[in-house]
Amino acid sequence: MVGLANEAERLLGLTDLKDSDNIRCRWQNHATTGECRFDCFDPVIDLSPVCEQLSRDPRLLEVISQVYGEPAHLFKDKLIYKPPGALGYNLHQDFISWPDFPTSFVTAIVAIDPADADSGATEVFPGYHQMGCLSPMDGMYHELTTEVVDLSKGVILNLQPGDVALFSGFTPHRSSANHSEHWRLLLYLSYTALRNVLGFSR
Repeated sequence: MVGLANEAERLLGLTDLKDSDNIRCRWQNHATTGECRFDCFDPVIDLSPVCEQLSRDPRLLEVISQVYGEPAHLFKDKLIYKPPGALGYNLHQDFISWPDFPTSFVTAIVAIDPADADSGATEVFPGYHQMGCLSPMDGMYHELTTEVVDLSKGVILNLQPGDVALFSGFTPHRSSANHSEHWRLLLYLSYTALRNVLGFSR
């Protein structure tokens, strides 16, 4: 993970790209001060040969292809830095009911830094992926409430550098603020099954 960490640091130095008008850049407020700071490149692999190579690593593709029972294809990617103090993300599903949005959407989290409850690790809610979309099918992003998800079922993905965690696009998940003194760098690589790739060509 040293090479990936060095690459993330290099990307952070691309100051010409880090602009609030650049739609690939995401920003998060500091949980205490409210200061707005850079948080994420979305997408990232076109900026980074290192991230691109990892996203197409045969070992990773083989695991996800086994989940599908057919070849897996990269669908989207992002690199979240989550510096100390950065806010997290509220409870949601990644699936959005756009036309042809892949129901086979699966995300692999590749840990670059340690991730735990203190640093705002991703918290997933197992089992709900079997229920499909839990929000209105109107093509809009929706946050989920305690009326549809039992918060006591949450599992925090405690990860060490080099660990990989997989979850469905239908899996409710969230993250808290980073209350630690270190960054929580995670590379998110999302895939879809071959059947959904063919669906886009219609």
